[in-house]
Amino acid sequence: MNLFLKRNRTFMGLLLGLYLLLNFLIWTQLTRQIESDRNETISAAIQHSSNLAIALEQHTIRTVRDADATLRLIKAEYLQQGHKLDLNRMLNSGVLSVPAFNGLIITDSTGKVVLGYPLRLVSLNLNIGDRPFFAIHKKTPDSLVMTKPYMSRSLKQNVIVFSRGIRDNRGRFRGCIAIQLLPSNFMSFYSQASLNENDILSLISPDGITYSRRTGMKESSGENIRKSPLFGHVGERPIGNYYARDAIRNIPTFFSYRKLKFLPIIATVGTSESDVLAKFHLRAKREYFFGAAISLLLFIFLLAVFIAFRERKRTLKVVKVSEAKYRSIFESSQDAILLLQPDGYVQDMNPAAIRMFGLSVMNGQNISFLQLFAKAEPEVDWVNEEGTGLRLQDNEVLFHCLNGGKFIGYISSSPLQDGRDQKNTLVIIRDITQHKRITQKLQNEQKRYQRILTKQIIVAQERERESIGHELHDNVNQILTTVKLYLETALQREEGRQEWIRRSIDFLMLCIKEIRSLSHSLSAPTLGTKSLIDSLQALFENVSDCTTLNIDFTVGKYRHPIGKEVSLALYRIAQEQITNVVKHAKATTVKVSLSQTETETHLVIEDNGRGFEPGGQYSGIGLNNISSRVKAFNGKHSIQSAPGKGCRLSVHLPHVDELELVDSDWN
Repeated sequence: MNLFLKRNRTFMGLLLGLYLLLNFLIWTQLTRQIESDRNETISAAIQHSSNLAIALEQHTIRTVRDADATLRLIKAEYLQQGHKLDLNRMLNSGVLSVPAFNGLIITDSTGKVVLGYPLRLVSLNLNIGDRPFFAIHKKTPDSLVMTKPYMSRSLKQNVIVFSRGIRDNRGRFRGCIAIQLLPSNFMSFYSQASLNENDILSLISPDGITYSRRTGMKESSGENIRKSPLFGHVGERPIGNYYARDAIRNIPTFFSYRKLKFLPIIATVGTSESDVLAKFHLRAKREYFFGAAISLLLFIFLLAVFIAFRERKRTLKVVKVSEAKYRSIFESSQDAILLLQPDGYVQDMNPAAIRMFGLSVMNGQNISFLQLFAKAEPEVDWVNEEGTGLRLQDNEVLFHCLNGGKFIGYISSSPLQDGRDQKNTLVIIRDITQHKRITQKLQNEQKRYQRILTKQIIVAQERERESIGHELHDNVNQILTTVKLYLETALQREEGRQEWIRRSIDFLMLCIKEIRSLSHSLSAPTLGTKSLIDSLQALFENVSDCTTLNIDFTVGKYRHPIGKEVSLALYRIAQEQITNVVKHAKATTVKVSLSQTETETHLVIEDNGRGFEPGGQYSGIGLNNISSRVKAFNGKHSIQSAPGKGCRLSVHLPHVDELELVDSDWN
C-alpha cells in the first residue's frame, strides 16, 4: 500500500488539489446562488406588493369618484324636484350606477334627514347637525368631504361618509347630501383572495387613522398607527418601498406604499419577511444539502476518473444524439423561436420564425430584434438588465412584418445561458391570429342571438298582453254589461224580477267560467300535483269545449320519469302550437301523440288545416318560442307544412335530470 502511494503520490496530490479547488468553486457558486435567490425572492415580493398597491389605489379612486358622481347627480335632481325626489325609483330602476353604499340621506339646513335610502333612515328621525362634515358644508362652498371612520347611528358600526353641501341659486345653505360606505368596500376588490395571516392592505389618512385595513382575512378600521415608520418614508417620497424591522406589530415586513395625489389617503401593502422568505429557506436547505452531496459525489468521481475517460467516447455520442433531437424540435416547431444575444441581435431563429416574419434565410442573419419588433402594436416592453440579459414582457402583439404582412402573436421569453456563460434570451412567439378571429366571431354570434331572443320575448309578452285585453273586453266586459242591464231592469220592474235575477246569475256564472278559462290558459299547469299526460288532457278538453276543434290525444310508450322543467316545456310547446292552430290553421281535427324511447320524449302535433310555407309570414314568434324552448333542453324539432296540407310539428327532448337543469340555469 505504501509503495502504491509513493509511486502515485504526484497523481494523488493532483487529485486532492483538484478536489479542494472544485469544492471551493462549488460552495462559492452555491453561496452566490442562494444569495441571488434571496434577493430575487425579495424583489418579486416587493414588485407584487407594488402592483397590489397600484390596484388598491385605482380601486380607491374609482370608489371615491363613483360616490361623488352619485352625490352630484342626486343633488342636481333634488334641486329640481325638492322633497318630491323618489330615491327608491332612481336607485332601483337603474337610473344610477352607484357604488355599493349602505345608506344615502338628504338633510335640511338644520341637519334633519328629510329623504333617505333605504326608507327606514327617514323613519329614524336622524339629525346629523352635530357631525363635523355638516359644519364644514355650512361654512364652505360646495366641495366633496370624506370623513374618517366613525360609528354610524343607523348601522351601529364604523362607516366612511362622503358628502356635498346643497345651496340654492342665491348661495344660501339648504342642507347636504351624504353617502355612507362600510370601510370593507374599499377592500372588496381583493375579497376573494387568500392572504397570509400577516399580509396587510391598508388605506391610511395622513394623520395616521386607518380608513380601511385588512390583515390576513381580518378587516378593521379607525385604528391609529401614527407610530408606523410609514410616515417618515412618505415625507421623503410619495411612492416607494421600505423594510420595517420594528413595525407596529413587531413583525419584520416589506411594505409598498402610494400617496394618492388628490385624496388624503395613503395606500399600503405589506408582506411579512417570514412569509416572503419561507419558500426561500426551504430552497436554501435543499441547496446546502445538494452542495454536500456534490462534494461527496465529487470525491467518488475523482476515484472513478479513469473509468470516466474510458466512457468519454460513448458519452460524446449520447450528447450528439441529444443535440440532434433538440435541434429537430427547434427546426420543426410551428411556433417562432428566436435566440437573442445580450446585444439584441438574433443569434439563431427557426424556419417558423423566418416564415412568420416574411424573411429569407439570408435576411435572418445579423438582424436585431428591434428591427423585427419595430412596428409592433403595442410596443414590446423590454429591458436589458446587467447579468440577466434581455427581458421581454409576455403579451399579445400585432406584428407588422418586413414584407408588409401582419399577424397577432403571443410573446413569451426566458433567459438562456449557453456553454460560454453568455446571457442569451430565448423568445417564443405563437401565431394566434386565427384563434382571435374565431373567438371574436363566436362572441359576435352569441351577442346577435341574445339580441334576437330578447326581441322575441318582448314581442311575445306584448302579444300576450294584447290577447288578455281583447279577451277581457270582448267576453268578460260584455257579459258584465249584460248582467248590469238585467239587474237594472229587475230593480225597475216588479213583474218578472225573479227571472231577471236568475238570468243575471246565469251570466255571472258564465263570466266566472270565462275568467277561469283565461286564467287557466295563462298560468303554468299544476305539474307538481298532476302528470304531464293529465295536464295535456285537461288542456285539450278545455280547448275543445271553447272551440269546434276535435283533438285526438294518444299516449304510446311512456315509462321514463322526466323532470318538472322538461314537463313544463312540453306543455308550453303543446299550448303554443294548439293556440297557433286555433288562430291561424282553420283546422277541424288535431292529432297529438306523446311517446318515449330509452333516451328521449317525443311530442307530435298534426292538424288538417290550411298549412303554410315554412319561413313565410306565419313562421313568427310562436314557432320561434317553440324553437327556443327546444334548444334550452338540447332537443331537436322539425316542422312539415305546405299550403293546403296542414302542419306537422315533431319535438324530441332528451331525458334530463332535475339536478342537471338547475346547474344549467347557473351556467
